Amino acid sequence: MEAIGDKKEQTIRESMAKEKIVKNPVREVILTEKGGNTICYDAISGRYFKSDRDTINRAVNELNRQMRDDMYVTLNEFYYALGLDGTKLGDDLGWNIEKGYIELDFSSHLDANGTLAWLLIIGLRRFTIITPGNDITEKTARKIQLL
Repeated sequence: MEAIGDKKEQTIRESMAKEKIVKNPVREVILTEKGGNTICYDAISGRYFKSDRDTINRAVNELNRQMRDDMYVTLNEFYYALGLDGTKLGDDLGWNIEKGYIELDFSSHLDANGTLAWLLIIGLRRFTIITPGNDITEKTARKIQLL
């Protein structure tokens, strides 16, 4: 994707994620102990949850600091920092300091019912398979990268 440029890549990812929001309208919103009143959508897990940009950015900053010491963080650690439950893939996927820090962008979209939701666009170019020898293939990882 580097050949098309960062801005074009962002546009493509946002368009694909927006399509997911439209196809998966808000049915259930997870309330977390971390708080926040904005509906957010995580395209990787397909979950809607309530949070806010400050809480999410704080979680990213904390995990980036942790990654300097531990060399990697899992996707589930990101979810836990937001007050969400982990997922099956979440222990095997994450970020490795060698590929850079967690990047996150926000965009807002309406679902098919007209409900406004913040879309979390995780910088997946730096996403990696954490657990070697697991069931996740490179093909699956690439599919997740494309949302």
